[in-house]
Amino acid sequence: MKIFERTVKEILKPFTRNGIDYCIIGGLAVIVSGVRRGTADFDIVIPKEKFEKAIEVIYNQEFKLITDIDDKKNKLYYCETVDQAIAYVKITMPKAIKINKGGFNGLFGDIWLKTVIPFEKLNQRAKKYKLYNEQIRIVAIDDLIKLKKSAGRPVDKQDIYELGLLKRKSKKKG
Repeated sequence: MKIFERTVKEILKPFTRNGIDYCIIGGLAVIVSGVRRGTADFDIVIPKEKFEKAIEVIYNQEFKLITDIDDKKNKLYYCETVDQAIAYVKITMPKAIKINKGGFNGLFGDIWLKTVIPFEKLNQRAKKYKLYNEQIRIVAIDDLIKLKKSAGRPVDKQDIYELGLLKRKSKKKG
């Protein structure tokens, strides 16, 4: 199963069933917006006050919260239980939590609890798409560009350039 399909079936559908609003950000959002590129994981943002429910859902889906990664030893360190994961987030107060299912060759994702744009604004402006029989929400291109600028990695700079080209093309058509 590809990353899009797995993300929809294993994360987004369960989030929707459990009343957890989300918006897709990151590489998947860039791809759905029309840029041709690959991605190895998924990034979504949720309302911070829903993080405990989100952790319950991801653990029910057999994902675990990653606390550390040792690339040299090919080892992932996890919170083994829902209670440990909730306590970890409350103590460390991260901007995002990294989750995994299946180890190094499995599915990875980041669930963002805080971004430079408040969730409510991202959610209001998000675009709806139908993917694998599920209505999903992708952040608007302008918001995606702003999020990418705040990240500042080389891949983000390339995404900003490509998204800018898409915006200009759509303005010429409209």
